[in-house]
Amino acid sequence: MSAATDDGAETTVVRGGLLLMLAKLVHTIAGFGLFFFLAAIFQRAMGEDGTAAFGIYGTLLVIINPLNMMFAQGTMQLVSRTVASRPDLDPADVFRACARVQLPLVLGFLALFQLAAPLIAESFLNDASYTPGLRIGGAIPLFYAVRCLYQGYCNGTRRFREQSWIDMGSSILRMVLVLGGAAAGFGALGALLGFVAAALIMMVVAMVWIRPLASKNVAHIELRELFSFQGKVLAVTLVTFFLMSLDQVAVKALAHTDMAVTDRLAGYFTGNQKIAQIPWGIISALVWVLFPLMAENSGDKPRQLATMRHGFRLVLLLLVPVCAVLFSTAHETYGLVFASTARRAVEAGDPLSVVSGPLQVLSIGYLIYGLLIVASMLITAQGRAGTTLLIMGGTLGLCRVLTTWLVVDHGPVGAAAGNAMGWAVGLAAAGAVLVRSHGAIVSGASVVRIVLAGVAVWAVAQLVPGSGLMLLPRDALLGLTYGAAILLLREVDLAELKGLAQAVKGRR
Repeated sequence: MSAATDDGAETTVVRGGLLLMLAKLVHTIAGFGLFFFLAAIFQRAMGEDGTAAFGIYGTLLVIINPLNMMFAQGTMQLVSRTVASRPDLDPADVFRACARVQLPLVLGFLALFQLAAPLIAESFLNDASYTPGLRIGGAIPLFYAVRCLYQGYCNGTRRFREQSWIDMGSSILRMVLVLGGAAAGFGALGALLGFVAAALIMMVVAMVWIRPLASKNVAHIELRELFSFQGKVLAVTLVTFFLMSLDQVAVKALAHTDMAVTDRLAGYFTGNQKIAQIPWGIISALVWVLFPLMAENSGDKPRQLATMRHGFRLVLLLLVPVCAVLFSTAHETYGLVFASTARRAVEAGDPLSVVSGPLQVLSIGYLIYGLLIVASMLITAQGRAGTTLLIMGGTLGLCRVLTTWLVVDHGPVGAAAGNAMGWAVGLAAAGAVLVRSHGAIVSGASVVRIVLAGVAVWAVAQLVPGSGLMLLPRDALLGLTYGAAILLLREVDLAELKGLAQAVKGRR
């Protein structure tokens, strides 16, 4: 493999990753804006019931979002991989073939979900009052599935700019309409209706803007092959996103015998989840750059290994400092971001262990989860969706057992710990598969240096106090500490930073 080839792949990863990370940054900011203002709106409009409404909305999402993402990301993977791995076919023809596979599946799902909503509410959440919300939210996966056909086409053809703009538009519109629905006085269901409206509008935008032009040639694609791959991908994606939901489901269903109390505890836990998911939300963009490159080079293991090692190193470089900061400042961060909810917790007499205690566990947990998802998607990109499904299915079963067991004795912190422990086992299994097929997936020396830099962040955090708005300069200091540490440890040098700048400008 030539140096020019390596530079070209690295430039594609960097430039594409930056575009998609910009979209994910907007998504993260909009998502935090949504939940920050939503908690405040609920508290102001509903008083002491505001935290419960926040918990109801958050719990509805942890059931609906995995189903939503099953079709959204599953569709993107199907279209992106097929386009990238079949250069002999016109991408527009691939798009249409994938649409013929996808649309009947999502329409059938919508009908089944409407019938199953009461059973889901009673069996998983131990509360039948969630049935109307589940039925309303069941429309969201349909709109996302159609929109993501077009985004998968953009990803497979490396049109990262268009993919990024659609992502950003979706994030901003969802924030505006969800907050509008809540402000209109309709509580959690009003907020959910805003989400449904935003999903519908962005589906229409994608259909109008991204128009794959039909070629004159007839595409020869085995629909059976697409169905087989798609079925595995949908199952993997569903399992992947339910892995993030089991802890909150356990809190809602089992943390207390009084359902009103569990709604309040779920409200606290929703805030913890949204803060802990910051780093994963940003670096997940890298997965959508690595995915088509791995699929495109499915027959070239050296190039796959180079792409994989570069990707895992970038993920660690980005995840470790944010997770270290969140772990070190969990209680202060929760009090700053969700101040109105924290005040209500004090009035209700709820201890820190149930309000912000889970954040410390989740901050480490989502570092593990991020690596698990990157590893599993790289296995899928190799065409081994069945292996991914086996790993993720086993992880889901383990997480279900651990969260159910630990939440009863240890409350919300126990639920968070159960998920984190299950994710760690899944990461070990996925890593073993990649190591067996490719050898070392990331440099051991890099791992040690990055972890040492994260420990330096934690050590400085213990020495420098900060709360309220003073937490912001403290976090900036911790960021500078991490930057200095990775430079002093020579994990990143000035030449690499210069190369990064050149790659962004397109000069490499």
